[in-house]
Amino acid sequence: MSATDPVPVTPKANPAEKVIGVIPSNTGQGTSLNYAGLPAGTKGTGGKLLGNDATGKPVFGYYDLQLDANILYQTMDESERKTILTGLALKGLYGSSRPFADPDNDRNVLSELLLYANIANVDYKKAYQQYVQTMPNSTGAKKAPSIRVTSKDDLDVVFRKTAQDLLGYELPPDAAKRFAQSYNQLEIQSGQQAAAGGVYTAEAAPGTVAEQQIRKQFGGEVTAVQAGNFAQIMDRRIKELGA
Repeated sequence: MSATDPVPVTPKANPAEKVIGVIPSNTGQGTSLNYAGLPAGTKGTGGKLLGNDATGKPVFGYYDLQLDANILYQTMDESERKTILTGLALKGLYGSSRPFADPDNDRNVLSELLLYANIANVDYKKAYQQYVQTMPNSTGAKKAPSIRVTSKDDLDVVFRKTAQDLLGYELPPDAAKRFAQSYNQLEIQSGQQAAAGGVYTAEAAPGTVAEQQIRKQFGGEVTAVQAGNFAQIMDRRIKELGA
């Protein structure tokens, strides 16, 4: 060996060999497998349907991890995208982040799914089914945030008292039930906004919301009751002054 000859280098073990077997050495020749995340010489046909040959036989190839991930992200319908990304998040592919927060993260996770599809020689849908069935859920996966809502019994008392104060009589139980349901929904929305981070406006107090709803529906009656109460108050004050 002359001084100008390159020094031979012993290649390091590739951890991917645990999944796809022994990886043949790359000769440096151009190959689409580089874009598929697989080295040259990898056996298999891939799971991406490319079309049919002259005899009508289907032809398969490997997914391009970047291009096809972006295409899938853009062309998937919303329901399929939500199902797949949520399922992969449970398997820990998002790490400490979460799906739908950053499109780049979403595309990177889809790229991981396509690599799995290339290794398994199946299309991305079958790859997803296999992945979620065989891989355990990540212990680090985030749980949905807990949201505290007010007891319907407490809301019923608040609504009935507010109606009595404004109208002079209680409204039917169904009205109180509808109020409790709508107020709990406001609390859930606030809780979801809080979990997402950032600045948000919390729902008003139950008595405030109940008064707003009653005034909106029975504005004329509330005005009449308040006018009557004002007259009574003035009459009482005049008598107290001895007029």
